[in-house]
Amino acid sequence: MKSQGHRHTLTRQALTRHAFTLVELLVVIGIIAILMSVLLPALNTAREKAKRIECTNNMRQFGQATIMYALQNKGKVPMHSAASNWLWDIPYDTRDWFVEQANINPKSFYCSSYTFSTEGMWDFTGPKSPGGANFMISGFFWMAKRPGIKVGATWAPATMTNMLFNFPDEDKWIEKVTDTSPKRGAGGLVLMTDIVLSVTPNRSWANRNFVSARGGYFAGHGTTHRSGDRPLGGTNLYLDGHAEWVNFDSMKDRTVSSPRFWF
Repeated sequence: MKSQGHRHTLTRQALTRHAFTLVELLVVIGIIAILMSVLLPALNTAREKAKRIECTNNMRQFGQATIMYALQNKGKVPMHSAASNWLWDIPYDTRDWFVEQANINPKSFYCSSYTFSTEGMWDFTGPKSPGGANFMISGFFWMAKRPGIKVGATWAPATMTNMLFNFPDEDKWIEKVTDTSPKRGAGGLVLMTDIVLSVTPNRSWANRNFVSARGGYFAGHGTTHRSGDRPLGGTNLYLDGHAEWVNFDSMKDRTVSSPRFWF
């Protein structure tokens, strides 16, 4: 009996030794919180870098496809007849050529960092029809010139075609792979770029300036690569086919428009 009581005492002591006090639990929770605060930003940074790489690779596919199209069409870039109000509006025929002839995955029309709803964007103006608007909403800016809508022998220019540039010596609506501007050759002319969009021309990201801008699209548009409300930059595809990341600090408000388009 004495031996059995001794064993019970040892068991109670063992249980007592292995139990955590409230203070010890709070210390462990505090350590975990500190580790999470240190590791999560690093994980988010790594995730964003991976998305940038994927985005850049997707844009290179569009660049290679554009060069292929130019070889088959007297140097022209894809610019089919349709309406276009903003830089992300792409004619159905242009979209279909990229998918059917260049074998570009429809998912590549939207950056993996694009967090806005894409519902209804692929066939935004409804079924294709002669003389109709016939355009989709993509997840990037497409700088090829849109000729507008042809009704009979008359051309109605796209709204976007009349949009002016703030820096016309640097930018232009692209028609051929040999295009240049007064200050830029093919290696400096932007053909396609991530969406960086603001409500006002102010560089400040206060008041959600770069988060969402309302237009014809019911779900709103916004900047693709962000840290909270702050724009980080975007990937540019240039007319010569190369693509590279550009920090927001190096971007400019490019168009005379509302909302504002940056690249």
